Amino acid sequence: METQFRKSTISILLMVLLLAGCHKQTVKAPAQGAITAQTASQPNPPAAVVSKTRPLNITAIGDALWSCGTLEQINVSTDGGENWSVKHVNPAGETLLNISFIDSKTGFAGGTGGLLLTTTDAGATWKAHRLGDTVRAFSFADASHGIVVTSKGFKDTSSAVLTRVNGNAWLNATVSITHDGGEQWQEVTALKKDPTIRDFSEVHSVAALDATRFLISLHQLGGEYIYVSTQDGGKTWKPMHLDDIYAATIFVHNGEYWAFGIEMLDPKKRRYGAPVTLHSKDGLSWTHGIRGNKEFASCTRQGCDMWEGAIEDLYGDQEIFWTVPQDGSVTSKWAIAAGHICSIATSVSCGTASVTKQPPPKPERHGWIHVPVGNLGFIDDCLSCVIKPMEPRPVFQGRARV
Repeated sequence: METQFRKSTISILLMVLLLAGCHKQTVKAPAQGAITAQTASQPNPPAAVVSKTRPLNITAIGDALWSCGTLEQINVSTDGGENWSVKHVNPAGETLLNISFIDSKTGFAGGTGGLLLTTTDAGATWKAHRLGDTVRAFSFADASHGIVVTSKGFKDTSSAVLTRVNGNAWLNATVSITHDGGEQWQEVTALKKDPTIRDFSEVHSVAALDATRFLISLHQLGGEYIYVSTQDGGKTWKPMHLDDIYAATIFVHNGEYWAFGIEMLDPKKRRYGAPVTLHSKDGLSWTHGIRGNKEFASCTRQGCDMWEGAIEDLYGDQEIFWTVPQDGSVTSKWAIAAGHICSIATSVSCGTASVTKQPPPKPERHGWIHVPVGNLGFIDDCLSCVIKPMEPRPVFQGRARV
């Protein structure tokens, strides 16, 4: 998404992120057992978790942190990331791109090869399901009812842009729902056949509220956003458009859908955007939640990144903040548990996370501005994309794209 920077709001240079190329990494499976983290003597240090596989995503449920990555490896930590145990690994397996738990025992992980792993015993055993194309995103209401986004990799299409666009969003993706824990899947054909929906071809996120209510966030290329919801388990789907609201990231929290994004407060000129929080019990009628003071990025089920060192929870009647490390170790892939935040770059790094009534001060930067990378995913067959900062000329103004 392009962000308009005006002269009156810029006093220092904009940091431009330059993709410096992608490369594969050859990794070997570690032995089953504990993985220890590096210790540091600083008050709020990041601790890099030692692992021979490459972690790609992380989530939290209660006091447990769960990570997933290459070779189908799934790890868990119950002490804030200091020690990790391997719960699943397959030396000849797929790459897991996403992991999520709905309670302490029921979890899901999905990735390449159409693989979706499910557990109902806190990770002691994992059952494999195959959906064909790569599992990009998913949401489950319980062990049986869920919704999944799948799409082909770059090698399966003549043009990469036809498959993957703008962070965690996909063109020509397939969205399917299950009512039996992944044994059978029903494609949401309305996305491609309904004339009121099919022009919104970019899938951003999905959410499963219960056995009958599911929600899909869609975007029309160069246009608006809509939500498409069902109240009857997928038999019928109805679109809902909210004027001047761009809230594509959706989650389920306390029996409601929640959406996070931007609302245009000057829609005629489209110059003034403000962070917006919305919630709904059916995906059709939406209510504004509290509005954060600053624009946010890198939203997870736990909250959104305000700026380096500050994360806010917007689910309640007032903002709740976490103070986290301000050393650049917190990326868009993060989770908080047991008083610690763990984040993924080329490895898992963990540091302390404390709840505060006010956000910590924004760190001063001399010569550049911290720009959150956002929800960048990983290109097929590429496990590492190195991003380097580069300072532009002092006369740089206008728009910049990451």
